[in-house]
Amino acid sequence: MNLGAGSFFVGRWFGINVRIHFLLLFFAAWRISDVMGDLEVEGAGRANLWLAPAVVGGLFFSILLHEFGHSLTCKLFKGDADEIILWPLGGLALCRPPFHPTAHLATTVAGPLVTLVIFVVLKYAAPWLIDVTNAATPWQLGYLIWTMAYWN
Repeated sequence: MNLGAGSFFVGRWFGINVRIHFLLLFFAAWRISDVMGDLEVEGAGRANLWLAPAVVGGLFFSILLHEFGHSLTCKLFKGDADEIILWPLGGLALCRPPFHPTAHLATTVAGPLVTLVIFVVLKYAAPWLIDVTNAATPWQLGYLIWTMAYWN
């Protein structure tokens, strides 16, 4: 089974090819319209057209970081990690850690640890930053940070 079928190459970082499945584009468009609907209910109006794509883009960037956690940890243990595929159900890091329980455990746990770090930073550090710069920070940034923390 070719897991990369229907996906296109978007870049190579740390020796790992990153691909996006074409269905993710449809899913992202649906999520953007869903978030825009939520913003309309909250009275944000259409003046904030950048906010919905930023929220959905942030979600998939968080997923990409999560997958890099798996892949880079696998490489740290001298395993093979050569591809990440982002698709509507999240991400898929194609990793082959060496046959050692510690390598497998570390590779498995690294992704959720990255997600936990993102959550802690967004939940605790970023709101403090928004309070410090309250006059210069629009509510949209707070919404974006809160939503990213919630999704992580």
